[in-house]
Amino acid sequence: NQLVLCLTSRAIARVSKERSKAYTILMVRKWFFSAIISCLGLSQWACDSTQSRQPTSKITDGIDAGVINNEPDANPINVDPDADVNPEYTWWQDIQPIVSEKCQLCHANPPQYGATRPLVEYSHTQRTASTGAPVHAEMVQRIYAPSSRMPPPSQPQLTEEEKTVIQTWSENGAPEGVPPSDAGVPEDAGTNVDAGSEDPDSGVPPGPGRAIEIRATNTGTSAPYTLPVQRTNYVCWSVRVPAGGGDNEHAVRFEHIIDNTAKLHHMLLFKNRGDDVEAGPFGCDGLDLNWDMISGWAPGRQPEQLPSGVGVRLEEGDQIILQAHYDDVRMQNVTDSSGIRVVTVDQPGLTPAGIMWAGGPWYPAINGSNVRKRGTCEIRTPITIFQNFPHMHEFGLRITLELKRAGTSNWEMLTEVPAWDFEDQPNLPIQSTEQQLNVGDQLRTSCWWDTQGRDISFGESTSDEMCFNFIYHYPVLSNPTLACAALLR
Repeated sequence: NQLVLCLTSRAIARVSKERSKAYTILMVRKWFFSAIISCLGLSQWACDSTQSRQPTSKITDGIDAGVINNEPDANPINVDPDADVNPEYTWWQDIQPIVSEKCQLCHANPPQYGATRPLVEYSHTQRTASTGAPVHAEMVQRIYAPSSRMPPPSQPQLTEEEKTVIQTWSENGAPEGVPPSDAGVPEDAGTNVDAGSEDPDSGVPPGPGRAIEIRATNTGTSAPYTLPVQRTNYVCWSVRVPAGGGDNEHAVRFEHIIDNTAKLHHMLLFKNRGDDVEAGPFGCDGLDLNWDMISGWAPGRQPEQLPSGVGVRLEEGDQIILQAHYDDVRMQNVTDSSGIRVVTVDQPGLTPAGIMWAGGPWYPAINGSNVRKRGTCEIRTPITIFQNFPHMHEFGLRITLELKRAGTSNWEMLTEVPAWDFEDQPNLPIQSTEQQLNVGDQLRTSCWWDTQGRDISFGESTSDEMCFNFIYHYPVLSNPTLACAALLR
């Protein structure tokens, strides 16, 4: 039906009124071929290393569905077929400023952080992708995609007005317009001076303290890690907290050391509560349930400074694990020495911080295009929460964390990832007005999946699924892994 609409309409662009305003019925007036490709949704682009999976069946909007509704609007818009309803947006005057601000951290020239193509010059948007679609049509498809939407969650997001401008520009044939005198490209377009490199002493606070580094290296050496030729690769290293940190050592800051900006997609840092792992490098594409995340990096993310008076407790011999994700390595002898610097202080009186696991397993296996599971826990000890790290795998569509205060009936949204992207899992701040939790308050974790016709069970492998909100809090609970865990229903 969408294809018929595209081929028979000349100038209609209607955005549905569902919750995220993300779905669009693409109508193309001038470019017949682009219309077919856009409506079939065959394209892919962006800071994303895996193919976008579209739901195998239409997703209907219901209570808490939060995803796309493919039904046509109840009140169609009647448009004069001869009226010029689309503004004449151009690359130089309208699109380039948006792309420069919201896309070129990854889609620089050359591309960075695993992006597959540049989006710096007008000519870049006029190329033909491997699917046969023009790149500008792929841009429209990806900014409205129900999952793996662009920009990814950790990056500055497009406004609804900016999305409409890009869509209308593409539908009108993606005109170039008149370049400004400086060619419209900022001096440092597509670069980021704060991408992760830090002054070695920038985060060391006054008084006793030290920095512990864990970096990507080859086995048994300090030489940069040689990346295998692979489309995508998850690899880990581990280090022990050395002696000499004092009796009250706490991590208070995490600084990102970025080397290979072209191939490094993201990094995560864990404290291991389980069995020892090797020094590495070793493959680690799943998330071990005994690994507590304590930091992470994705393109554009700044150093992480914990709140004043708070720290992650470290003791001599603790094992810290670095996970790095590399993308689109096509040549031999590509290397990387990126890592994370853990800045510590030996300071008594700090409140230990930790990560509470909200969510859990389910039974039996799930199967469907918009399956939802959720779990609720009750707070039994007053705590302060300040950050959330949502986690699902590759079939995820959406994940939320909600709060219901004791004695009330309303659920308040704390964090939400409305279009889940496994390749870009953000750390989300908690609003200061909602950070203090008291006895009797409840937290609710909800996840939605499109299983692509498969039976999917809970598990650590990326071919299985998970549903967790990892919630940073203090003072650390006595058993944070189980404090908010629940059987999802």
